[in-house]
Amino acid sequence: MARRKNAYSQLIQEGRSTPEQEATPTAESGNTVKSSKTVKITIYPSQAQLDKLYGFMEAYRHKTGIKINQQDLIRRIIDVADINTVLP
Repeated sequence: MARRKNAYSQLIQEGRSTPEQEATPTAESGNTVKSSKTVKITIYPSQAQLDKLYGFMEAYRHKTGIKINQQDLIRRIIDVADINTVLP
């Protein structure tokens, strides 16, 4: 049985920039280096936050027809957020 496409794999196939694929400049040479490594973190959301995350996942699936997992959605949220989003 073939695996179902998720949003993250679709982004990779389309060649869109993702956090792991973004080029980051190096201080000493000025060249860019691509990194495909991720770092494991653990978060403990409240039930309300978890419900909101699941709501986002469901809304994403309804609008795009593609199922997105929690990690991919959180990565996308971090990518589009800026300091004004998180300031009180």
